[in-house]
Amino acid sequence: MWKLNDKFSLLCEIGSAKSLLRAHDFHFNIEDKNFQEVVCHNERFGGNDEV
Repeated sequence: MWKLNDKFSLLCEIGSAKSLLRAHDFHFNIEDKNFQEVVCHNERFGGNDEV
C-alpha cells in the first residue's frame, strides 16, 4: 500500500494504447483523512513521467 508522499508511476499498455498514472506533490484533506493527488494521462510521456 502506498503512503502519503510516496512517489510512483504506473504505465498501462493495452495494444498500442498507453496510459500513465502518476503521483503528484499536491496534498489535500477531507474531514480527518489525508490524500495525495494522482493524475492519469495518455498524451505525453517523458520528463517527470518516466517509469
